[in-house]
Amino acid sequence: EKKRSKIRKILLRSLLLLVFLMSVLAVLTRNRWVQTRISQYFANEISQSLGVEVSIQGVEVDFLRNFHFEGFLMKDLHLDTLIYGRTLDFRISDWNMAENDFKINHLDAYGLLFRMGNYDGEEKFNYEYVFLEDGSQTNIPLKLSIDDVSLNQCEYVLFSGTKAHEFNKQGEFNPSYLRYKQVDASVSGFNLNDQGIVFMEVNDLATLGRSGQKIDKISTHLTIDGPNLDFQKLEILTGQTKIIGSLGIKELPESKGTYFDKFNYQLRLIKSNISLSDIGYYAPYLKTHRANFKVTADVFGPLSNLSSANIRAVSDQGSNLTFDYKCTGIPEVPHMKHWLTFKNSSFSSSDIARFFN
Repeated sequence: EKKRSKIRKILLRSLLLLVFLMSVLAVLTRNRWVQTRISQYFANEISQSLGVEVSIQGVEVDFLRNFHFEGFLMKDLHLDTLIYGRTLDFRISDWNMAENDFKINHLDAYGLLFRMGNYDGEEKFNYEYVFLEDGSQTNIPLKLSIDDVSLNQCEYVLFSGTKAHEFNKQGEFNPSYLRYKQVDASVSGFNLNDQGIVFMEVNDLATLGRSGQKIDKISTHLTIDGPNLDFQKLEILTGQTKIIGSLGIKELPESKGTYFDKFNYQLRLIKSNISLSDIGYYAPYLKTHRANFKVTADVFGPLSNLSSANIRAVSDQGSNLTFDYKCTGIPEVPHMKHWLTFKNSSFSSSDIARFFN
């Protein structure tokens, strides 16, 4: 009995000591001077690992697992913003520093900006030079998994050309400069493996495009492998349009030219409901047309030279169309050309009338 009592006292003292140390640690991590040093430490570690400029305005840490970042800024090699987060909150569930392996329960991002694209004279995207080049001081690749991600009031920019934004016109689509604001989304199953490949499930993403188009929902299983993107189980809702299918974007071998020449697109539409007025954001001459079609198609090629054979489209007024399609000229919207070759098609009188009204 005396032996058991002694063991209990040792355990109790050990527990009290652990609680005391954790309390001291919690108090220290809330001290402004300590937080500043923690911010500098994280910024320096990330900066040295990736070889780019990184700054963090503030950090709060609870028990070395719950992190709150404010004013997180990462620049690309041109010293332009690559990633900015107004606030980032996350909880680390497990980590292995020796293996560079981190697991996060939940990440909440508010006011996050991700700006990616090609600068003049460069073949790769700006983020590829940061994340996919070997600029780190370690040979151990980063592995990261996040159970759930919440994006709130975020922003995404994709540009092709250093001065692509200078060609923007209010309310008009500029293929060389895409900017989506008010991005809200939930993401589950985010995983970055040791090969640098990212997988995630995007759920209920909503946003507003620079040209004024509101996208009500995007959901997909997304894989990112370097510059290549694969969207499976893709669903997009915008206005009266509901797109169902898949999209693959893959860099062509020995590719040259701009982004619009270097990547092969493979878009599959499966009985998708498409309203011509919704396409009007990209083709202004269709804005006044209210025709709705159920479309099945496979579209492929670089954006500068897209084509599709045997597109099947049935209108809400009874037209039944089968045709081949070809489009050239992107990104020069005024110089775009379209070819349609109809075969075994029938047009309803109602559709003909509303196209000429």
